[in-house]
Amino acid sequence: MAKQIHHNTFQAIKEIAERPGCKLTVKDMCAIAGVSRAGYYKWLNSATSRDDREERDEAAFALILEVYNSSGCTRGARGIHASLLKLDPPVVINVKKIRRLMKKNGLLYSYDHTESQVEPLQS
Repeated sequence: MAKQIHHNTFQAIKEIAERPGCKLTVKDMCAIAGVSRAGYYKWLNSATSRDDREERDEAAFALILEVYNSSGCTRGARGIHASLLKLDPPVVINVKKIRRLMKKNGLLYSYDHTESQVEPLQS
């Protein structure tokens, strides 16, 4: 959550700084917003790596979605991970990354609890 707030703050600072005739310095805007200049410049310089990661995540999610749909929407992150490893050639994606991408994209799996329920004890 804090990363998203800082992202929005940094984005606002960047947009204001790029306006023609802006009299506020980046130093002043960072002080007003309560963020460090170092953090702002780190965010600014890491834009390409963020974009690259987003592209890799989209490609990985396309594979995850393909396996998810082919399984009838019944596989969780570990099942999808196992299915990706069985592809030819095997696709290696960390289970944590699969979970993160599923959560980010609102992908849930259905689990039928009726088969795993334990019968109540009879006295």
